[in-house]
Amino acid sequence: MAHLLFVAFSIGIASCDNTEVHYSGSKKFGEDYYWYKSDKPVFEVDIKQNSHPVELVLHLRYASSYLYDKALLKITETDPTGEKIRRDVDIAIRDAKGEFIGDKGFDIIDLEYVLDASKQYPQFGKYSYEIEQDMPDVDPLEFVMEIGLEVRDVPKK
Repeated sequence: MAHLLFVAFSIGIASCDNTEVHYSGSKKFGEDYYWYKSDKPVFEVDIKQNSHPVELVLHLRYASSYLYDKALLKITETDPTGEKIRRDVDIAIRDAKGEFIGDKGFDIIDLEYVLDASKQYPQFGKYSYEIEQDMPDVDPLEFVMEIGLEVRDVPKK
């Protein structure tokens, strides 16, 4: 059920501004909400057009019991030729006042984090994104419900 809500949330956000979504995928972490370091979801994006930049967006669904102010992630992009680029991502979970960041629904928070606001894909083909939690000395990372990746047109201003 939570997975369906996450997908509906993602579609709802995208449809608010008539932004075309080229890819949307998510990985649920089970009913115990544990994200183990060994669990590295991979999202495969098939790029069939590259005439304009797109947004690469990470979606994180977490419970209000999440213990930390941030989530540290490693994201490895592999292009169609097999070349890999890794980036370390530091996502703020709480603001300066200690409040959770994201859209809140009871004790579930949906956070959208733009990884790249103007991503250009130089070639057609399949790109993969492996996402791993990289919190030091934390395994599993508790109260993470779902992680998702979306590729969409840059919203018109």
